[in-house]
Amino acid sequence: MHNNIQCQVLNCHFNSEGICEADGIEVKPQGNVATSSLTTFCETFVPRDDDSDDAYLI
Repeated sequence: MHNNIQCQVLNCHFNSEGICEADGIEVKPQGNVATSSLTTFCETFVPRDDDSDDAYLI
């Protein structure tokens, strides 16, 4: 399944050239409710094993 979820987290395991390749994502608020995108985070994030900075440059 190909999705169109953009990702700018270069060190995420699921980031492939700026597209999230996870089978599904979970976005949670920081606290009880989100008031903007700044108060949310991606619970699906997994750090890449390869820590090179240019592995997934957009």
